[in-house]
Amino acid sequence: MFSLDKKMILFLVVLFIALCIATFLIVKSEQMRRLLSLGEDIWSVTVGGKVYSLDRADTVEKLALGLGKRDSLCETCAMIFVFDEAGVYSFWMKDMRFPIDIAWILDGRIVHLERRVSPERREIFHPTSKASTVLEFNAGSLDSVQLSDRVIFSP
Repeated sequence: MFSLDKKMILFLVVLFIALCIATFLIVKSEQMRRLLSLGEDIWSVTVGGKVYSLDRADTVEKLALGLGKRDSLCETCAMIFVFDEAGVYSFWMKDMRFPIDIAWILDGRIVHLERRVSPERREIFHPTSKASTVLEFNAGSLDSVQLSDRVIFSP
């Protein structure tokens, strides 16, 4: 009959936990790689008849920071966040220094808007429906835009 001593059992438990963690990290890194690779050929967006150059949140740091810690954004610029699947993606104003407009997009249409969001606001902004892309603009850029308006992405 085969018996395991306590050291061998402990070793097997630690090995099992390490394998579980490694598997989790591999899956998460693949999801992050897919998220960051989407939208890499998108360089501009047309919203409300105006064309904006896009700064892509294409690194883990940019995804976390967004426009935070910047002093401004050019008048014809926006930041894009592209997700690999539609979901309810929340945003906040942590480390923001200027007000912004935020648009959540699904299938090329605006599904939720937050206008003129002040950097002093500390709540988390949640869209009312799922989105696959989020755009951040200077405050006032989306004043003439409505829900369900078309958004056109260009290379």
